[in-house]
Amino acid sequence: MLSAIGREIASERWYDSEHGPRSPLANAAPAQCVSCGFFVPLSGELGRLFGACANAYAPDDGRVVSADHGCGAHSESVIWQAPARAISPVIDEFGYDMFDLPGVSVEETVFEPLARGAD
Repeated sequence: MLSAIGREIASERWYDSEHGPRSPLANAAPAQCVSCGFFVPLSGELGRLFGACANAYAPDDGRVVSADHGCGAHSESVIWQAPARAISPVIDEFGYDMFDLPGVSVEETVFEPLARGAD
């Protein structure tokens, strides 16, 4: 079993290599490996940031790559989607619903006006 220090050293070495996010190939890629169908995450702690490339047509096939690495052989490198429109929330500020609770009746409840400002 790899120790915590061993995992840290391996992580730094892999992340700083040509299979990390700072390589020229990764910078030119249309998407990151984490969103690719050929990205197989490693198990354990290292799987949070690294996986193996399983794409036979990719330059990184069979190698450990960082999740934020990328190459031109992404499983869905071009995704055409219409931009999502933000939908404004509907907020009812005009009233509230009153209903009876077990042991409490709306008709028997005393309502006090809300005071505006601090006393």
